[in-house]
Amino acid sequence: MQYPKEFEYEFKHLAPYHHRYKVWDDFITCFAISLNNSVARDTYLEEKYLTIINQYERDDRFKFAKLAGLLVMAFEESGYCDLLGELYMKMEISSKNLGQFFTPYSVSKVCALLSMDKKKIERQRYITVHEPASGSGGMVVWW
Repeated sequence: MQYPKEFEYEFKHLAPYHHRYKVWDDFITCFAISLNNSVARDTYLEEKYLTIINQYERDDRFKFAKLAGLLVMAFEESGYCDLLGELYMKMEISSKNLGQFFTPYSVSKVCALLSMDKKKIERQRYITVHEPASGSGGMVVWW
């Protein structure tokens, strides 16, 4: 099954009464809060989650949960690449006016391989990183 395509389909039909960027931001925020609160419950974050999710109709709240499941399956299917960045750009949620651009994972991987010395990292046991962008951190995540 192609979970990213199913995710994209479901997302496009989620909450047509909100702007796509808002829906994306709300989904990612709620998903992150859910992950956090599953291991370290935070009442402030739970309130934030409820404030966000209550802006959506009942059926759309259930779709948020479905999207979270599809996203987990897509990560497992894709080998944990920068799937969120790919989906974000593919669904045309980004804003070129805000300078939001996606570097394909393969390019990030090559840049990381060219700029990092794995033997030095193993020897020092730490590194200092200067990520050239403020997006998903694809070059750092690869390592």
